[in-house]
Amino acid sequence: MEQLFRKDYDGEFVIIRRNLFKQTAEEEREWLPNTIDNDTTEYGTAVILGNGVSRTAIPFETLANHKTGVRGKYSLQTYGCNALFRDAEPDILVVINQKMASEIAENFNSKKTIVISTAENIIKHPEKFHIIPHYRQSMCAGAIATYMACFDGHKKVYLMGFDNQEEEHNNNVYADTACYDSADTVINASPWVHHMTTIFKTYTDVDFVRVMPHKAAPKAWRGCLNYREINKREFSLEVDL
Repeated sequence: MEQLFRKDYDGEFVIIRRNLFKQTAEEEREWLPNTIDNDTTEYGTAVILGNGVSRTAIPFETLANHKTGVRGKYSLQTYGCNALFRDAEPDILVVINQKMASEIAENFNSKKTIVISTAENIIKHPEKFHIIPHYRQSMCAGAIATYMACFDGHKKVYLMGFDNQEEEHNNNVYADTACYDSADTVINASPWVHHMTTIFKTYTDVDFVRVMPHKAAPKAWRGCLNYREINKREFSLEVDL
């Protein structure tokens, strides 16, 4: 993985159709321009809202309406994942799952939230989503949201609701609801841990801060000098909440 930034991004070609002809694959591609102008200069920092249960300790409204810095110059830019749209309107929402994308396309109409997704979902739901730049198929929504905050140029990224660090039962706000596993499903988070570690090691000039940790960080994370953990009170002090 290499450092990539929106300021250098004009768009990309995506595959909109793939045909097999005489055992040869033919691809039809289309250029999708960058449709997001995310000027992060008005934001003091980014907050990534995972869907682990610890996220609920701080109400979304507190984050969304918060102003920080001298004379309240800066806001917190919020990045959310999947079903967060059922309860809140983050600045940017990441959706990967096709069923979840259909639910969002049919039920979510926000003038504030920018919803980003895969080329496949964009083709299926025209004019509903923006493209995830340089989409990495193996990454889950939480890792992509973190990557997007770095891509947009944030130098401090808080991670909230990032609770599953090893095999354990599904510790998710939306467990037992549509598009999610049941609460007693055992989750293997090792791929996600690896992807987050890759992001930490790629964007070495970004300060990654996990808030209200549900469990101690994986060993791979603890080896990253730009990663740390704080509790709710420390978070409130850091962002003048």
